[in-house]
Amino acid sequence: MLTGDFNCDASDPLIAKLQAPLAGAPRWVDAWTCAHPNQPHAKTLGLYDEAQWHGQEYSFDFCFVSEDLAPHVRRLEVESRTQASDHQPVLLELDLTR
Repeated sequence: MLTGDFNCDASDPLIAKLQAPLAGAPRWVDAWTCAHPNQPHAKTLGLYDEAQWHGQEYSFDFCFVSEDLAPHVRRLEVESRTQASDHQPVLLELDLTR
């Protein structure tokens, strides 16, 4: 798994480049697309911090899994209620029994 603040939105070419196949290694898969196919990413930045983000909201926080773990993504949720940070917590749940 690879998670964190990537300082760019899901549409940024760097996100696509990160998911490109590498010789001899499983590729990275965006866990959001596994849990929420064909849905836009939930906003994870700027929901409450008006001073810093000036009312702009972004999807900068990601969870990537290796392609062999992708079928095990059970859910990925963004906790949008907390105001503890300018970023929202992201929860990834895997089901390794299937």
